[in-house]
Amino acid sequence: MPGLTCNACNREFLDEAERKLHYKSDWHRYNLKRKVAGVPGVTEALFLARQAALAEEKDKQNETPMLYSCGLCDKGYRSSKAYSQHLKSRAHIAQASQHPEEEKAAIIKPFIRRAVNKPPQPRDTNDEESDDDWVEVDPDEDLAS
Repeated sequence: MPGLTCNACNREFLDEAERKLHYKSDWHRYNLKRKVAGVPGVTEALFLARQAALAEEKDKQNETPMLYSCGLCDKGYRSSKAYSQHLKSRAHIAQASQHPEEEKAAIIKPFIRRAVNKPPQPRDTNDEESDDDWVEVDPDEDLAS
C-alpha cells in the first residue's frame, strides 16, 4: 500500500486513523486555507510557534493596564518604563528640589479605558412629549380669552 500523505501539509501517515485525526487538526485547516490562497503551507513547528505568539499577544491585550502617577508632578504614565524615565527627567528633579519636604510616592492604579464612539443610548419614550399632549387649535380662533 502506498504511503498515506497530506498534500497540504506534506506529512506522511502510518495508518488511516492517524490521517483522519490529522485532517481534523487546526494545523491542517490552516494549511488548507493557505493552499487555497496560493501560499505554501507551514511546518507544524512554525504553526505552533505562531499559535503561541498569538495567544501571548491576546493575553497582553486582556491584561488590565496600569496607570503610574507621579504625586509630585501630577503626571500619569501608562508604562513603568515611561514613569521611571520621568523620575530621571529634569522637570521632576527640579520639582523635587523645590519641594524637598513633599515626599509623595508613586500612585499605581488600574487604567480604565473609556469606550470611544459609543452608540447613543436609546431614549425613553415615556419622558418625551407625545402627540396626545398637543391640542390642535383653529387658526381663525381668537386665542386671547
